[in-house]
Amino acid sequence: MTKTTEPSLKEAFDELEKITQALERGDIDLEQSIPQLKRGHELATFLSHKLKKIEQDIQEVTVTFPQTEQDHD
Repeated sequence: MTKTTEPSLKEAFDELEKITQALERGDIDLEQSIPQLKRGHELATFLSHKLKKIEQDIQEVTVTFPQTEQDHD
């Protein structure tokens, strides 16, 4: 994953899912599994950071607009 071409959340999740499934099925031999495990770790870290950022953004919006449906009644 390069910094100039980050995948979307969906692309990263889909790639991680494919790697996970291939490893679970035993489709990847030992030599191929190490780079795939590293790539899977990169993707999991990327997704974790992105999701934390999204969560922070949602919290900021919630603080900015703290109204609930009950406030509208």
